[in-house]
Amino acid sequence: TLKGNTGTYTLSWDGLILIVENKDKKQYAAIQEDCYKSTNLMSTRGSMFTQDVIPPGHRQLIFLLTRINQRSGYCIQYASSYISSSSSMLDYYGHKTKSHLPDISRELECLHIPRPIR
Repeated sequence: TLKGNTGTYTLSWDGLILIVENKDKKQYAAIQEDCYKSTNLMSTRGSMFTQDVIPPGHRQLIFLLTRINQRSGYCIQYASSYISSSSSMLDYYGHKTKSHLPDISRELECLHIPRPIR
């Protein structure tokens, strides 16, 4: 658990899957992930640095990291920053008009948009 009702789920197997879940009923969860120090990995988001706002009662696949070269080893290093917020935008990180950085492209919405927790 990061804080309060927000938690992370990771699966590390030939890469990394990171999911953040916001169980809070009122507050948004603003989360920043920095994976720049990882080696031989690429992200489905096209960047090794992400910032996202997850609505109350939602979860989101933040990224899926996979190996670039299957014949070489890899190293996963990431740092997380989290804040509970009343805003649906990345205000805390200095972006007043965005909820996701990098933006989630239409092709990747099926993987990366926040989904209600049922």
